[in-house]
Amino acid sequence: MRLKLLFFPLMLIASISVFISFVWPEVEAVRTLSAESKNGLEDLNLIKEKKDNIRGLDQDLGKNSDKEELVNSYFPKVRNEERIIDAIYYLAANSSVSLANISIAGDPLKGEDEVDGPKSVFSSQSPQAGELPGAADQRTLPSSARSVDVEIFVAGTYENIKTFLSAVNSMEMMNDVTGVDISSQSAGEEGESSGFLSAQVKAKFYYMRNTRADNNYKLAVLDSSEFDFSQVEKVKAFISQGIPKLEVGEKGMKNPFFAL
Repeated sequence: MRLKLLFFPLMLIASISVFISFVWPEVEAVRTLSAESKNGLEDLNLIKEKKDNIRGLDQDLGKNSDKEELVNSYFPKVRNEERIIDAIYYLAANSSVSLANISIAGDPLKGEDEVDGPKSVFSSQSPQAGELPGAADQRTLPSSARSVDVEIFVAGTYENIKTFLSAVNSMEMMNDVTGVDISSQSAGEEGESSGFLSAQVKAKFYYMRNTRADNNYKLAVLDSSEFDFSQVEKVKAFISQGIPKLEVGEKGMKNPFFAL
């Protein structure tokens, strides 16, 4: 009897040791596999849901091809100086202004990865002389947005120049008119006004390169089977409007040449 009482604690300790050493790790492994299986099942269901959403997005895009074309036009994927120049020539001719020169900053021969682009549309610096204040803190663009700086020199009457600026501001291409410097043209030796004005227009034209999704099925755009085209409707409305009426001598207005 005494021997039994002596060996019982030893047997109990040995059993516990065996359980801890061999059985418990297996229990933990089973629990881990069960949790992984549950997470895998949740991921599988999520992937199936995203797959259905992708199918719905494709169908929704097919029904709204006109809006897709507008987005691709308003936010071009590449830097395209030729398109900018052709559009400005066309708008100048339609506005009855003389286009004296177009200057585009940057090297058009650089690769897309070599062209530096802003993290936001405007810098925090104070506007320089001739620049239009008020737009710098109104909105920002995605980090993939890049800009092309353009200077346009035109001559014409006040109304024609205003028409030209309104047309540039409402182009189907993302842009901001950041500065306008207008001076009068003199005629004759006595320096009398000719009735024509010269305008130096500074503008930024934006393009936005494709971004990589990195095969991430958790992208926010895949949470729905339909696209949100509300911003596209705002773009369409913006393009169709002109510059707000400006009163002579009026001060304190926000920059009227300001895109969405």
